[in-house]
Amino acid sequence: MQNTQSYNEQRKSALVPFVVFCVLLVGMYAYSKSDIAGRPEIRPAETSAPQEQRAQKEPPTGPMAGKQAPDFDLPTLDGKRMKLADLKGKLLFINIWATWCAPCREEMPSMQNLYKQLNGPNFEMIGISIDKDKEVSVAPFVKDLGITFPILFDPESDTAKKYKITGVPETYLVIADGTIIHHLIGPSKWDKPEIVEALKGMIQSADKKEKKN
Repeated sequence: MQNTQSYNEQRKSALVPFVVFCVLLVGMYAYSKSDIAGRPEIRPAETSAPQEQRAQKEPPTGPMAGKQAPDFDLPTLDGKRMKLADLKGKLLFINIWATWCAPCREEMPSMQNLYKQLNGPNFEMIGISIDKDKEVSVAPFVKDLGITFPILFDPESDTAKKYKITGVPETYLVIADGTIIHHLIGPSKWDKPEIVEALKGMIQSADKKEKKN
């Protein structure tokens, strides 16, 4: 990915609006059982502090925040392939999900609405499905909900393992240099005005920086 803006600069510019964003996510998440071999399901009850106490201290952040996004090369619903390198220079929203996951299904319409509002040259959203059969399960689901952002397939969960998911859904925000600045665990209502504005601010900040360069 193009190094249009350093990780520290972009994270600093996005921090204020994203405080609102992360606060909104606290309490919205729930875990769904993952079929990733060897990865135990992690539930709030298994943590050392009550959920209410944890919510006051930190958002539900996953282990990939601050790391480089692992590369992938996956088939798409329309028969093509997509690589991480194809999305260079954009703010990238990656959601790993499955049709059998109820929270995933519930958050998808809000993701589609967010995509409609933000889709453009500096933003991309992709959904990586870990379903085993795209024709039987995923294709009808995507059609029924009118999903228009790219859907990729990871039936063996190879990419999901690289992204260290603890369950589904999980979402990653990747800036132009390939850094994951937020790894968010669980579902959300992604089209909330506060979230939309936070992401718009990140896109505009990156766009201004790129034009200066």
